[in-house]
Amino acid sequence: MYRNLALVWQNYRGAGVTNIVVAAAIDRRDLPFLKAALDGPETTICRIRAPLSVMQDRVRLREPGMFQTKGIERVAELDALLDRAAMEDFTLTNHGHSITDLSVEMLTRAGFS
Repeated sequence: MYRNLALVWQNYRGAGVTNIVVAAAIDRRDLPFLKAALDGPETTICRIRAPLSVMQDRVRLREPGMFQTKGIERVAELDALLDRAAMEDFTLTNHGHSITDLSVEMLTRAGFS
């Protein structure tokens, strides 16, 4: 993933793009690889949160088949992992807000606008 990201970022940077948003769940072990792939821009980490029950309901809607139970369990695992990692520079809640409002707030707080 990081090798691919490095190539994509190189292409965008060559076209004059100066900022990039990467959507991924990462832990501390991944952060050096992410920074190396981006090679240059300041890295700001935003954690997008929702109540655990909301995230589990989203998995129920998205995964109606045999992976549903595993996905619901994984949501709780990832939430706990990200809590322990505490890597975010800031946190936003995406429950009860439009995706547009959330995106504008994220870009503003990250210094993109």
